Amino acid sequence: MVGNSSSLDSPLADAIREWIEEVDPGAGIAPIVMPGFSDSNPFRSAFPDAVVYGFCPTGRSTCSTPCR
Repeated sequence: MVGNSSSLDSPLADAIREWIEEVDPGAGIAPIVMPGFSDSNPFRSAFPDAVVYGFCPTGRSTCSTPCR
C-alpha cells in the first residue's frame, strides 16, 4: 500500500463489485485519486485496520461517437 489507501482485495471491495455487476453488468471498479478531503484520514487513525474507500460511482458515456 502507498500512503492513505486500502487494498482492493477485501470483502468490502468484493461487495462493491457484486453490487456494480447487479446494477451495471460488465462494469467494474478502478482506483482513482479524488481531489478534496474526506474523513478517511482521522477514521483510519482511530481504526488502523479499517478498510476505507471513497466510493464514487460514475455512469458510462452513451455517446455513439467520441464525446467532445
